[in-house]
Amino acid sequence: MEYERIEPNYPNGLALGIVAAVAGGIAWGGIAYAINYIFLYGAILIGYLVSLAVIKGTRKVTWFGQIAVPILTIASVLFGDAIFFTLAVMRSEKIPFSWKLLQEVLAHLWEIEMKGNGVLTLIFALVGAGYALYAARKPKFKTSFEPLGAPAPR
Repeated sequence: MEYERIEPNYPNGLALGIVAAVAGGIAWGGIAYAINYIFLYGAILIGYLVSLAVIKGTRKVTWFGQIAVPILTIASVLFGDAIFFTLAVMRSEKIPFSWKLLQEVLAHLWEIEMKGNGVLTLIFALVGAGYALYAARKPKFKTSFEPLGAPAPR
């Protein structure tokens, strides 16, 4: 009953979710660039952290969180991929950052994702987000019956 009385704070949940998604995307892109490898377990972690941030902000799992978490998680991973691919092009072509370069990467991002393991990365990210949402769901109580006043064994 206490859980039902919690008043969700949607603006706070959205704000924390956006901060987690941006930070996760930057970390995802930066680490992938540093090690020159996109690792799927990092996607699970991003999904999990974005989900925790939204839940912490709203204070409970609601329909809002169940919609916002997957959207923010996918946006975070795609943002990180865009950072990674932009940095990789800058290094390979030995060119400085430009908004035009970023726009080109973004314009071809889905095409790039489809050539690699981008879709699998998104699925892994959603698994992490789903796990955190599942773990934070409304508690369920089970009734157990114990006999009272049963005669003691002799």
